[in-house]
Amino acid sequence: MSRSVALPSNPSSVWYYGLTEDDYEDGSEFWGEFTTEIASALQHRFPSFAPPSKRTYMGDECRVILENEYGRVTVSDYLGCVAVCLVETECPTNYGAEFSRVMGLRERWLNRVSAAFMATLDRTFGKGLTPVGCMSNGGMLYRRTA
Repeated sequence: MSRSVALPSNPSSVWYYGLTEDDYEDGSEFWGEFTTEIASALQHRFPSFAPPSKRTYMGDECRVILENEYGRVTVSDYLGCVAVCLVETECPTNYGAEFSRVMGLRERWLNRVSAAFMATLDRTFGKGLTPVGCMSNGGMLYRRTA
């Protein structure tokens, strides 16, 4: 499969998934159900995640579907290629002297949950896609994860 899908800057983990033509033809109804299933699976595994209080995007195309103090979960797609990303939250400026401690906690939390993030999505939806290369026009090449 060769497609490019938007990613937020510096994701800690990215889970790629290829929708079938049948899934994609069902349009926005399927997409809404799919993102709800993603959020439900991740909230079950990581209870600290909650939906954002308002519709939020990172960049133009990466919709935030869950967040907590340390991380955000985004989803984006391009022609059936889906990227679900775990990204650290922006650091609030009111931490002051606590800045280093909070940044360390955030980094340790992201490192600790990254593998479980990927495993939860693989277990819920089946194995995702693994990027294997990039073409000169920016299109990514993927293979099914074994």
